[in-house]
Amino acid sequence: MKFNDLNMKKLFYFLSLGIIAGMMMMTSCKDDPDEQLTAQQEQAQLLAGIWTQQNTTQLPQGVDPTILDQLTFTFGIDANKNPSSFSSGGAPDFFTTSGSSEWAFSGSSTTSLILSEVSPVSELTINSLTATSLTVSFSLTSGGVRVASLDGNYTVEMTK
Repeated sequence: MKFNDLNMKKLFYFLSLGIIAGMMMMTSCKDDPDEQLTAQQEQAQLLAGIWTQQNTTQLPQGVDPTILDQLTFTFGIDANKNPSSFSSGGAPDFFTTSGSSEWAFSGSSTTSLILSEVSPVSELTINSLTATSLTVSFSLTSGGVRVASLDGNYTVEMTK
């Protein structure tokens, strides 16, 4: 059987269709660069990483001003850019974490954080946040004798 012009045109047409369909399928598999993130996902992306204390701007009267000098926070996010793991270091009287410690936003807020499996402080308030600086506030109400002298409000400036 010989190929004539009509058969060649049909073959070319079907091959072209196959190539176009394949290209469309390959482009549809790519991540959507225009994916719209929620305000919480955007905030979580900014928070993700390791933060170290730079300055304590508010602390209760009589508390050693260097008590939080070694404070670090590590905020993790999952593949969907949602809050996940949390750890801290350098301030065990304020933040003692377990292996399963996590963080989340409180309700629809982007500034109020809930820390799970963390004690005695289990809430943080974000006062300001950029890609490299974070200012948080928290309150310590221990009720315990050992750290009762630390009870009060704190504001800490951190950098990434």
